[in-house]
Order: sequence, then structure tokens, then C-alpha cells
Amino acid sequence: ITGFIISFTVFSLGLTALVRATGIDPNSLRYFAIFIILFFGFGLLIPQIRLLTEKLTSKLASIAPTGESQSTGFGSGIVVGASLGLVWTPCAGPILASVITLAATSSVTLEAVFITLAYTLGTSLPMMAIIFGGRGLLQKVPFLLRNSEKIQKIFGLIIILVAVGMYFNLDRKLQQYILDKFP
Repeated sequence: ITGFIISFTVFSLGLTALVRATGIDPNSLRYFAIFIILFFGFGLLIPQIRLLTEKLTSKLASIAPTGESQSTGFGSGIVVGASLGLVWTPCAGPILASVITLAATSSVTLEAVFITLAYTLGTSLPMMAIIFGGRGLLQKVPFLLRNSEKIQKIFGLIIILVAVGMYFNLDRKLQQYILDKFP
């Protein structure tokens, strides 16, 4: 979660500066992130892609500083969380678009940093609840542990459907609908 918070904040503001300085189409970065999400979805469905993904993420985790205890893995968690923040940045939706617009219309100011950080904290808290709640749930409900491979495949399919929906901008349409219907 810490890696996600740091990287998402840095990458979001860096992406703002990069897009502003170079004129890169932000949608090209979004499509790249959608491709990565699609790859991870197929990784949950297809064992060969899962092995490739595990090799890639274990290499990322091995970059982490040494000297940590095996039980915590804080350094490797920072690296994996940072990579998640990098993938999440182009896909974050209208709230992030507002943050990027704020930064792009002026510059990357302290106000933009605080707004981005607040968004990131708000995103990371449910992630943390899922992480800790998921561990407890696996211990209390053995059915989930016994069927973890089937559950992974279901989530892989869901991730693929989300990536396809994002490609066709259904996520943005849903977000706009929610913004229009709720204050």
C-alpha cells in the first residue's frame, strides 16, 4: 500500500508534467495500462502466462532492499505496490482527470500534490481492507482456499472483461453516469 501511495502520487504528477511538456496523448498511456491489465487477467486464466507473470513480479520483488525479515517483505511490497501505482495511474478516471487538469492548467503545485495524495489515500484504504480482510476470510472459510484456482480464473475473466470495457470507454461512461445522477 505504501509503494502504491508513493508511486501513484509521483507517477500521476509526473505524467501530468510529461503530457504537458511533450504533448503525448494521455489515451496512449491509458491503452498501454489496459494492455497490462488484460495481460494480468489472462495470467489468472492461463497457467503459462501466470508463470511468466510470477517470474516478472518475483524479479521486481528481488530488486527490493535486503536485510528485511522474510515474514514482512516490506521492501518487496514497496516495489510491487509501486508497479501497481504505475499501472493504475492512466486508468484512474474523472477524479484523477480533475487532478491532472488542475496540475496541467497551472503547474505541479503543492496543492496538486495534496489533492493527488488525498485521492491515493482514499483509493489505498479499501485495498488495505481487502488485503487484511481477505487473509482472515481465507482462514475462516476453507472453501475459498480449496477452490482458489477456480476463483482466480473467475477473477481473471472479470479482469479481462474490465479491460475490454475500459478499451471501449465503458468505465468512463459509467463514471459520467454516476456523476450526473448523484451529487
